[in-house]
Amino acid sequence: MSGALRANAIAAASVLVSATTFPATDRLLEDWSVLPLAASRLLVAGLAVALLALAIGEARGRRRAHLAPAALLGGLGLGGSVGS
Repeated sequence: MSGALRANAIAAASVLVSATTFPATDRLLEDWSVLPLAASRLLVAGLAVALLALAIGEARGRRRAHLAPAALLGGLGLGGSVGS
């Protein structure tokens, strides 16, 4: 499979997976509040990306010097986007 065809197949699969989250989120919002739901969705997505990186061999040792500022910026972005 060529690189472009593989990339397009991955993009199509990610769109299909992403589209399935809309009905699930609608259902979960009946019982959960917005902030815990958004945080749990990000946690699950992060774990999925980490497992995928391990599976394809891209989980090499990375410098963690920029992890704290990135986490802070992400938390502020999440809090600002769902806060009232």
